[in-house]
Amino acid sequence: MNSVGSIEIAATGERIIFGDSDASGVVFESFLPPQAPGLALPDGAEQERRFEVLEGMLSFSIDDTETLLTAGGRLTVPRGTACRYWNPGTELSHLIGEVRPALGFERYAHARSKGGEAPMEPAHAYAKLPVQDIARARAFYRDVLGLEPFNEVHGHLYYDVAGVPLLLFPSSGRPSGDHDQFGLVVDDLDAVVARLREGGVELESFPAPPGAVVDNRVLVRDQMRAAWFKDSEDNLISIAQFAGGSPFRNF
Repeated sequence: MNSVGSIEIAATGERIIFGDSDASGVVFESFLPPQAPGLALPDGAEQERRFEVLEGMLSFSIDDTETLLTAGGRLTVPRGTACRYWNPGTELSHLIGEVRPALGFERYAHARSKGGEAPMEPAHAYAKLPVQDIARARAFYRDVLGLEPFNEVHGHLYYDVAGVPLLLFPSSGRPSGDHDQFGLVVDDLDAVVARLREGGVELESFPAPPGAVVDNRVLVRDQMRAAWFKDSEDNLISIAQFAGGSPFRNF
């Protein structure tokens, strides 16, 4: 597994090393001290979890049914299933885990590593955009952005955008369009802008802020270039390219 970062959960001493990841999933390696609980997703998480014990042992409680795995044992936990695991032994446990889709699992783990008590502990966080015409919005996000919802409930469309949950919801309200409501980081801004324009999408026009220039409706500032466009419902969306790579890479 290629390591791209590690954390330690302050409350339990669990050390987690993250491997390669994308929106479809994230692989991690965990070293769990004796008698310590492992990092668990909130109950009902819409993510499949796969575990393989490399050394030691792990106990799993899956929908209140307990299972013990020793070295070489493997287990898959379906989406929406409550799961807790811990090290019942006297030696360090070493495991490989996978979470699919990622849905911000690394951000969740980083937040839990900080320790201390939070005013609340949300099960999930997601972005929301209002929609006046669901069919029109579905077509725009499919045909222009290449996105398909992974779920639809009562006219609400659920998307996974690079690991960020996005909800398009029916609303009689309209966005102001004065500021961007959703941001996308891309590797090649020029190519994305060209595809948008080919699809009939116009970039928004704006004056250059201090310390920046605007070139053909693309903002150029230091290590960042960005542009803005509106979706079919007038939600303002930004696209940006950073010289040093995405600033969200380690989250």
